[in-house]
Formats: sequence, structure tokens, C-alpha cells
Amino acid sequence: MVGAIRGPMTTTAMKPAIPRTARTILVEWANAQGDWVRTIVADVLASRRALTVERIAEVYAQFLVEKDLRAGTAVVVPPLASAVAAAEATETLTLLKLDAVENVNALTSGQAIDFNAGLTIIFGKNGAGKSGYVRILKRLARVRAVESVLPNVLAPTNARGPQRAQVSYQLGGAQYSIEWKGEEGIHPLTRIDVFDARAIALHLDEDLTYVYTPSDLALFGYVNEAVEKVRALLEGEVKSNTTSVNPFVSKVPRDTRVYPKIESLGAATEIAELEQLAAVAQSEVEGLDGLRERVNALRPESSNDRVLQADSERVFLEQALSACGVLGRFDRTKYEQAGAALATAEQKYRLATETAFADEGIPKVLGDAWRAFVTAGDAYRVVVGLDHYPSTGDQCLYCRQDLAQTALDLLRKYKDYCNSELKQDVDAARADAAASVRGLIEYDLASLTTELTRREKLTQGEVPPLLKNIAVVAAAVRAAQDAARQRQVIDTTASAQLVAALEPVLQSRLAEVKQLVGTLRGQADERKKAHADGSAKLRDLEARIALRDLVDDVRKFVVRAKWAHKAQTLSVRFRSLLKSLTDSVKLASEGLMNADFERLFRAECDVLSAPAVRLDFPGRKGQPARRKLLVTDHKLSDILSEGEQKVIALADFLAEAQLKISPNPIVFDDPVTSLDYERMGEVVDRIARLSASRQVVVFTHNIWFAIELVNKFDKQRDKCAYFDIAQDGGRCGILSGGTNPRADSVSTITGRLNKAIQEAKAATGEAQAALIESGYEHIRSWCEVVVEVELLCKVVQRYQPNVMMGALDKIKGQALGAAITVIGPAFDKACRYIRSHSQPLETLNVRPTLSELEKDWAAVQAALKIYKAA
Repeated sequence: MVGAIRGPMTTTAMKPAIPRTARTILVEWANAQGDWVRTIVADVLASRRALTVERIAEVYAQFLVEKDLRAGTAVVVPPLASAVAAAEATETLTLLKLDAVENVNALTSGQAIDFNAGLTIIFGKNGAGKSGYVRILKRLARVRAVESVLPNVLAPTNARGPQRAQVSYQLGGAQYSIEWKGEEGIHPLTRIDVFDARAIALHLDEDLTYVYTPSDLALFGYVNEAVEKVRALLEGEVKSNTTSVNPFVSKVPRDTRVYPKIESLGAATEIAELEQLAAVAQSEVEGLDGLRERVNALRPESSNDRVLQADSERVFLEQALSACGVLGRFDRTKYEQAGAALATAEQKYRLATETAFADEGIPKVLGDAWRAFVTAGDAYRVVVGLDHYPSTGDQCLYCRQDLAQTALDLLRKYKDYCNSELKQDVDAARADAAASVRGLIEYDLASLTTELTRREKLTQGEVPPLLKNIAVVAAAVRAAQDAARQRQVIDTTASAQLVAALEPVLQSRLAEVKQLVGTLRGQADERKKAHADGSAKLRDLEARIALRDLVDDVRKFVVRAKWAHKAQTLSVRFRSLLKSLTDSVKLASEGLMNADFERLFRAECDVLSAPAVRLDFPGRKGQPARRKLLVTDHKLSDILSEGEQKVIALADFLAEAQLKISPNPIVFDDPVTSLDYERMGEVVDRIARLSASRQVVVFTHNIWFAIELVNKFDKQRDKCAYFDIAQDGGRCGILSGGTNPRADSVSTITGRLNKAIQEAKAATGEAQAALIESGYEHIRSWCEVVVEVELLCKVVQRYQPNVMMGALDKIKGQALGAAITVIGPAFDKACRYIRSHSQPLETLNVRPTLSELEKDWAAVQAALKIYKAA
């Protein structure tokens, strides 16, 4: 009988009350299961980690014995005692440095990121190389949405070495350094939390399993993993003992009583019945050759040949009688009368036609071509439905010209020629003549002629009289057919006498042959039945002998099938076992995790001004999990804007990260994409506050976001590290430390412009023209920065959300107009010459000169100097 996975229930009556914890819930669940499950739970409680592969194998062996799937003595595990778990103590992890990066994307070697214990900002444009460094950290942390790390795909294959990086970190006051070689997940760096665009969908729409699980809740996951592995071992063995291919089917003859039993071999097969069939007596074996001889002798081929031969004679005689009948039924008198009538009708019709067309002067009149022409024209008239054509006023059907009277008369003759009574008499006489010889003409003589030829060859010159007479009749039929086609005289006098004498002989012979065919067919049927009975006995005996030789292997096959069926039944019950474990972890997680997470999540949503959503915690597979909903039937991504989705995901991520007992590093990869400036400011405030208690690393290409973060640490520069990341030609990921993102200044642009002018002076042709255009690019940028920094005194700045009203009185209003009259036109002129702006068609070929560039550059510098001196 198949054993149940669930074991005996235990009672805790009369025992002192134990505090309700995750550990006690797990113990209660284990005590309600089988002994093998309690073995797993006992090991997990003792080691507080997942079972090893070797231990899983031992538990699986215990399971097989317990469920009567393997011989042995079942292990009895007494009920487990409940205990209270000690609080988990985790040391703080801090990243110190990432350097020695090799063969990661197109990152340049020799770069290093020295992480600040508070906030580290890495700023750079798209394509500068940020993703390469982020992917290393993701790989080390083994995040949910881990990405593959590629080498420089543009480099030659032989130049791509192994991926490496050096990571230094601090744990519990001690410093460590590890070499990363492309692997995923290195302890303790797996404690790093990473938020990026890929994480948004996970944190937003998925039933998300907690990355961090408190100590006692982790025990459920270890137990779930062990149970799943036992199930996997069981299902693997079930698969190995279950095959869709029956190896015995091809070895047993079909149409025997053995075959259906072999074909349906499986768990339901009765071995005893097969063994009984396989018990072949020695006398049966000794009689096998004699049975084969009898079956071979009864083969129906010879009797079938005799039937075919007699039936061929029957067909030949019937064909000969048919030929006699054709000659006998031919009415010579009717044929001759019909021929005479046709000749008379044709003569009358010809004379009338010759008279009608005698004076028309038509070439080749009454010739074959003329007849075909006239007949075709009349047929066309009939098809188009012109019954009264030709009539006065009609047009010619051929040339579409009006018909003159002579043409009308001629066409009416044509019509009469085709439709006159004489023509109808000819047609009727011709039909009567054809009917008088129809039976003769339509008779198919080919089969009889072919058979006569075959039989004459077999006689080798000595043709029997009957065959000769039939040949004479066939020749007479052919001669009559030829004469009828030529409308010649047909003389059947001689053949009629032969037919009269031959028909009785053929009829008598045909009756004898038909009787012979019936007798031979009866004999053939009896032999066929005897052969079928003998063949069935022979196949049955051969099948039983084959089964006798296979019975040991068949027995093993059936035993395995019965084992697999029983094991498969137990495998299905794992589903309810794991569901009960999930129910237990739900019970444990409600008190230990979900309440804290919901409190933290709500707080983060308030800080980030996120939309209100409903939380649900659907545990699964022994794991605590959560989902977020506005309505039941739709995902959040179907309802919320991109910005709202992002802050919800960010709130979820931050709440989960704070569940960990110790503060671990948090990495943000472009966290403000799709956010408006108001929400971006909220994220800046939240990250700045977060860095006071956690190490935070931010990768971003948003200069406003980077500047705002840096500005939060104006008075605490030691709490923030800043790096620019740039691309130079084919070199990516070039890092340089600093205090804030690089921004254009008047002095830097002035230097670049002066250098461009000097280079242009040394160049000629298109090279000089390109440098002059570049110079106007710099003038345009210089005008923008001068207006922002010098003329408007930084009252309104790019990448700054606020207006600096305190500097408003520094603007020199009286001098502003004069500066604008020079700088404004220079800016417009620069826009016409640079490549990034479109130009009118008529000015496309107008290019600035070097002297023009120098003159414009001198003018705007002078205007600035005058403004500053005012």
C-alpha cells in the first residue's frame, strides 16, 4: 500500500506554553509530517543552513524505505522539540575600492573607484562606461535582474583576455580584498542592494520574494529547498524507470494473443498471466517444424493461379461471343437503304447549291475551305442570337460596314445554304446512315485481337480450329468496320454462316468454363481458410516461444513500471506537502516581516510622494513574498505613469533594503530617469539622508541630479566622493575625481576658441573651413555661458531648479542693452554657421572666413569687457 507523505500528528498537551515564533511554527509543521521530513527539519535547525548534496541523498534513501519503495528498515524520528531562535547578528559591510578592471565591456584598464563610506557619485554621459562598472557590482551582488558582462566585442578575438576586477571591502572592522573573475555572487558582497531600470518591473509588478530574509524565516527556505531536491531525485528515478518505448513490441508477432499483452506492458500487467503463456510444452516445440511445413503447403498462390487461368478463358469466350453477336445483329439491307438515301439527299443539295451560287463569281465556291468559312459564319450568327440576320439596315458581322443590297442577297444565300430544307434532309440522312452501323463501328475489337495474338503465339504454329474460327470472325468484324467508315458495301454472307455455326460451340464451352471457375474458387477459399488457421496457430506458438525467451526481462520491466507508478503517486503528494509549508511560512512571515515591511514601505511612499497602493503578501514555495495592487485585474504598469511607477518601485526597494539588520551598501543606477524635477528633488533628499546610515553609490548621466546630490554635501565634503566618467576616442570608463560635474565656464571656452583660431591659421582648404566652423560653435557656447554667468549674474542657471533672487541686484541693467546688441547678433550668426542648425538654401554655400571669425570674436569679448567695467 502506498505510504502517505504526511506523518502522524503529535500533541503538545500538558506541556508548558512555548512562545509562538517562526522556529516553533516550523517544528509544529514538521511534527505533522513523515519521519523523513522531520530529519530535514532537524538538520536545518541544527546547522541553520541548506542540506548538502550528500545529506539530501541520505534523506532520499530514508524516504524510499519509509514509503516502501526500497527494502530496508524505516528510520523513526521522534517529534522535534521547539526552541527560541537567537537574534541574528550581522556585521556591517562597506565597499572600499573597485580597480584593476580588465576585459569588461570597453572599459579602460588602470582606473579605480575609491568608495566613500557615505555617498559616492559617478557621473558621465551615455556611452561613457558607467554600465560596465555597475554590471560588475550587480554580478558580485547576484541581483535578481543580473546582467551578463561582456568583453570588448569590438576588439579582436585573440585580444580578449579573461574578465577580472579587484574589490576591496571592510567587514566587521577588518579589511579584505578579492579578485573577481566573472563569477556571479561572491559572499559577502551578495548583501549589496542594487536598484536600476530592470529592477523597476520586478519591484512593481512581480510577486517579489524578499532578497533579505530574517534568520528564522530562512529556515523555511532551506527546508523547502531540501524537500524540492528529494522530489527531484524521486522524479528523476521515476523518469529513469518509465519509458515511452516498449523494447519488446518488435520481438513478438502481431495478430497473436501475446501481442496485446506485450503492447500494454505497464504497472497494471499481471506477471502470472504472461508466465502462463510463456510455459511452452516440449511437444509444442517439437511440432513447430511440421506446422510450418503444413502452412507453407497451404499457401493460396497455386489455387489462385488456376482460378485466374480459368477466368481468363471465360473472358475470352465472352469476347468471342460478343464479336459474333456484332456480325449477327448487323442489318445489311438497312445499311444499304440508308446509304442510298444519303447519296440522293447530298445530290439534290449539291445541285441546288451550285445553281444558287453559279453567277456569284466566288473563288473556289463549294470547296472545303469555302464550306468551312460559310458554316463558321452561320454558327457565329446563331451564337450572338441574330435570328433575323441579315436584314435591311444590318451591318456586316465581320467588317461592321453597312450591307448593300447585293451583299444582303449573298448573305441570305449563305444562310439558306446552312439552314435550308435540303440541308436538313442531308443531315437527317447522314444521321440514319450512322445509326445503321453504330453498333458495328463502336464495337471495341482491341481486347479480343490482343488475346488472339497471345494465344496464337503459344500454339507455336498448330492453331486449334476453334481459335481459327474466332480469328476469322474478328477479321470479318474489322473488315466490316473499315467498309462502314468508308461508306462502302458490306458483305456479311460468308461470316453469317460461320457465326451461326460458331455461336452454339462458344456458348457450350462458356458454360463449362463458368462451372470450372466456380469449382476452383470454392477450392481456393477452403485452402485460404486452412492456411489462415494454420498461420494463426503458427504465429501464436512462435509468439509464446519468443515470450518464453523474454519473460525474465519482461518481469523486470513490469516491476520497474509498478515502482514508477507507485512513486509517481507519491510525487504528486509533494504539492500538498509544499503548500502546507508555504502556509506555515505565511503564518510566520506575517508577524516577523510583513508588518515591518508595510510600515517601511508606507513611510517611503510618503517621503517620495508615491501613489497609494495596496500590499498583498502571497507566500509561495516556503518563501515570504509580496505584491502591490491598485485594482485586482491590472498590473501597476498598466495604470500608473512612468514617474509614478518608478517612485513606487523605489519605495519598495528601499523598504526591503531596510529590513536587513545591518546596514549594507546600496547601489543606484540612474534612479531618476522619467521623474519630473519635483520628484527628482525628493529622491535627492532621500538618498542624501540614506547615506547617513548606509553606504550609497550612485551612477547617473543626469547632470542636474548629480549637482543636487553634490550640493547636499557642501558643508560635509568628507561624506561624499565624486567621479567623472568619460570616453576619449575608443577608450571608455576613464575616471577622474573631483568635487562636482564639469560645466563650461567663460575661461575654458575662451581657451578652446583661441586654440581653434591658432589651428585654423596653420591650416588650409577644408581643414581650415572646419576649424572656422568649430570656432563659431565655441562662440555660440561662449555667448550662452556669458549670458548665464556674467550678464545675468547666475540668477537663472542651467541644471538649477531655483532662481537666485539674492543676485538679482548685481545685474547691470543700464549696460545690459549695449552688450545684447553685440552678443545677440553674434549668437545668431554662429547658429547659421554651425552644423547642428539648419540653414536657408541660398546660404548653404556661404562660408565664414578666418578674418571674419577673428573680428566677431574680438567684438563679443570687447562687449563683455565694457559690460563688466560699467
